[in-house]
Amino acid sequence: MTRDFRRRVGVFALSVVLLVLIGLAHQTYPTRNELTAPISHRGDAGAPVDARRFAIEVDRVELARAVNDPESSPDSAEAGPGLVWVVVWATVTATEEPLRIGNPVLLETADGYSFAGDTTMDSPLNGFSVVQEPGLGRYGAFAFEVPRERLSDLSLRVTASGDLDTRLSAQAVVDLGLDAARLEEMLDTAADSVEIAPPEYR
Repeated sequence: MTRDFRRRVGVFALSVVLLVLIGLAHQTYPTRNELTAPISHRGDAGAPVDARRFAIEVDRVELARAVNDPESSPDSAEAGPGLVWVVVWATVTATEEPLRIGNPVLLETADGYSFAGDTTMDSPLNGFSVVQEPGLGRYGAFAFEVPRERLSDLSLRVTASGDLDTRLSAQAVVDLGLDAARLEEMLDTAADSVEIAPPEYR
């Protein structure tokens, strides 16, 4: 084995090691999106969840076959085949500066599915015209159209920021405390229609 051949083998082995190290570095180093992702805080329904720049307290959850927002339309929006409306009532309070709820607001399930809150109505808390003023709680609803078979261990994910730039914005994830058995009971007694009233100060 010549010295030149051994040198080539050594260079090749070193190149392979460097490529492996570069690959590992790419896997462990956070991406730009990860570095600027919202800062998340977790809690449970029925108690305030402090997300630093805002707090949210989920009051109750309703299931309905239709929802109605008189501010948007005189007609009710009926859930599609196999779907049901999940209406989450909550109080949101900005703590430092005026905030808007960012879209999408998400309803997440235990099996990894996410459903975006409705944005066609004017009155939900995630409506663009709804501004959260510091220190003034606003009580209202988020509405989600969800397949009935996906109703299990639901969580609400809400992000808020002072402008359209949501990088490093505040985020709250609220466990709604509803397992499959409880949601099945709620399905059996789902309301024909729930009115989504405009947010009110509390």
